[in-house]
Amino acid sequence: MKLVLNEICDFVNGGAWSDDEYVDSGIHVVKVTNMEDGGIIEKNDDYLPLSKYEKYRQHELRTDDVVVATVGSHPTQPGSVVGRTARIPNAYSGSFLNQNAVCLRTKNSHLVDQRYLFYLSKTVLFKHHIESRARGSANQVRMAIGELKKFTADYPSIDTQRKIAAILLAYDELIENNKRRIALLEKLAEEIYREWFIRFRFPGHKKLKLLNHPLRDFINEYFGGDWGEDTRSPKFSNRVYVIRGTDFDSIRQGDIASVPIRYIKDSGLRNRNLTVGDLIVENSVNHQSRTAGKSLLVTQHVLDLFSGDVICASFCKLIRPKDPKHSKFLSLNFRLLFKQGLFDYFQNIATNGIANLQAERFMDRHRISFHDDIDLSVFDSLDTTFLANSLAKLKQTRDLLLLRLMSGKLAVENLNIQFPPGMAKELDAQPIAAHV
Repeated sequence: MKLVLNEICDFVNGGAWSDDEYVDSGIHVVKVTNMEDGGIIEKNDDYLPLSKYEKYRQHELRTDDVVVATVGSHPTQPGSVVGRTARIPNAYSGSFLNQNAVCLRTKNSHLVDQRYLFYLSKTVLFKHHIESRARGSANQVRMAIGELKKFTADYPSIDTQRKIAAILLAYDELIENNKRRIALLEKLAEEIYREWFIRFRFPGHKKLKLLNHPLRDFINEYFGGDWGEDTRSPKFSNRVYVIRGTDFDSIRQGDIASVPIRYIKDSGLRNRNLTVGDLIVENSVNHQSRTAGKSLLVTQHVLDLFSGDVICASFCKLIRPKDPKHSKFLSLNFRLLFKQGLFDYFQNIATNGIANLQAERFMDRHRISFHDDIDLSVFDSLDTTFLANSLAKLKQTRDLLLLRLMSGKLAVENLNIQFPPGMAKELDAQPIAAHV
């Protein structure tokens, strides 16, 4: 049955709040920046006072609501958020939606399943509707809510919708479990690092005395990345993936969709082609948004995500340790330094507000406590990049299934589907609905 979005959905607009209304805890505010990979992540979370609930309750979100970003750079631009969608998890039920986004909520759950609606929003059909109607410049476009309401699609029977949603939800749950495992391993590695090299309670600490080294003692070479050109030419003939600081977090989750492909000279590739054990440090940033020093460790699992040569961008530094066994140790050191805001000491802020890491100062003045007799193999055992690689494969499979299921190329009508516990409980509580 062909249905128009405005006929089947209520639309909940985001609210606009000034910075002085936010507090340290209270009602979560979901922003476009919280939307990632179809879900909501903790990222510089903001809160409104509980006392504001009645005043702003028209912006309240519920579990499984579909949120669509409506403002940002043009959808064809790398990293654009316009048309990005997310499903609200239980943890964010009761949150308030911020401006630049709209919430879609089915009016009749016996006609359109809310979870199916989310997967519909991930289809090429939905994305094309956004891209063809977003208006503005390349720097910023806006998707008018009125145009979004005109989106039309064919909906199968409610039973088929639920089966499709259940299959895709199962994959999303596996993906989320992998993300949680990655986060736990990363947290454990950081805690062991603190215990050993900050609190100095490492195995054998009563017999060994740590020595204070400048970072330079560990490093073989360091140099800037490259950016090249966006098209191939006789001079710029080498096709490469170029990792930027903004790509680090997604790469850790096995997602390289945001990493641009560029073309560089032979001389640019000769030394800059990334190898296992390399460290990439963001070297140049807008200081108003963040500090320099965000880093990424290059492992074999990271390189396996790419089908070709990989370099880092010109606004990053490639740091190559003398001994690869020190790479994980140094990456943890850099990450804690960044979290504590201590990279500020090693950067210079230009008059235009751009912060640049001072590599020579960093190499000579950043001191690291260490002893060669400490066994660092525990950190290698807590490597998360193999999980990120598995995560990438799960996402690829889910996306392929989404394409085939939502297009009807893969039929599910005769399948006996086991619904996820939360979905099964909800369906058991509902009266039997007639098919569409």
